[in-house]
Amino acid sequence: MRAKSERVARARLAGAMKGLIEKSKNEGRDFTSLEREPWDKMSAEFDKLNAAIQRADEGSPIDEFTSFGGSIANLGTTADDVRARIMASLMYLNCLY
Repeated sequence: MRAKSERVARARLAGAMKGLIEKSKNEGRDFTSLEREPWDKMSAEFDKLNAAIQRADEGSPIDEFTSFGGSIANLGTTADDVRARIMASLMYLNCLY
């Protein structure tokens, strides 16, 4: 699994964020000004981690070219995915020669 450390950090952060939400909810109020600042920082970090995880999960187009020859397991599962990647690889190889 890619971005394992980011996923762990995001889970911990989500727990802390949930704690803030539950505290204010149990007290029947919105965040105080003292809670708002850490919430905003945690929210920004959460978004940053989500973006890093998404980038890692999507991979790089370069990965497709370098991994194509090594393993068929890297191909998508539909016929269209396989066809598109084969065509991309053939176009890439054509550029080399």
